[in-house]
Amino acid sequence: MSLRAIVWTGVAALSAYRALVRPVRAVFDAGEIAGCPAAQGCDPVLTIRSSPGGASVYALVTGVVSRVVPGKIVEVVSEREPVVVSYVGPMVLNAAGVQVAPGQRVRVGEVLGQAASIGIAVSAITRLADGSLALKPIEPTSWLAARGLSPATRLVPGMQWCQGGRTLVVPQDVARCGMSLPEPAGFSLLPVSVRFA
Repeated sequence: MSLRAIVWTGVAALSAYRALVRPVRAVFDAGEIAGCPAAQGCDPVLTIRSSPGGASVYALVTGVVSRVVPGKIVEVVSEREPVVVSYVGPMVLNAAGVQVAPGQRVRVGEVLGQAASIGIAVSAITRLADGSLALKPIEPTSWLAARGLSPATRLVPGMQWCQGGRTLVVPQDVARCGMSLPEPAGFSLLPVSVRFA
């Protein structure tokens, strides 16, 4: 078997795995964008509303829960890259009684709780010159797109710029608010283009 055949067989196997076995790679099963980052002041949060009302909220990264403020915020530190994903808004126990706790390890697609609406914020963990750590906000829609994630598996079409997609033009207001665009993801089957307007 030639090297070319081995490479294409590997790509086909990975594609089949991602299509058939992968976990939920969205915040909600069905939803719509309720608010873009920087729409109200310099808020770095992408707000997503679940279409059926209260629905399962899924983890976007595999990592460790660093903070839980019941009914207000859940933060997960990613294992794969130096980012913290924050889920902002009222989230309650789901029907199975699942609720995350600080120090708990969660996986992509794992249910964190139930919510009718949730905000997503992403922050890069950076080391300052004095050795301390700081969080720098990343525009969440572009971070999702660059990693093959989405706000909802079935997203209600809309006209807002933060609707997502593989080509995303981010308004300059986001940059003026101090949010940066994400680092490119390691591997993607389809190209993603993210840039400031």
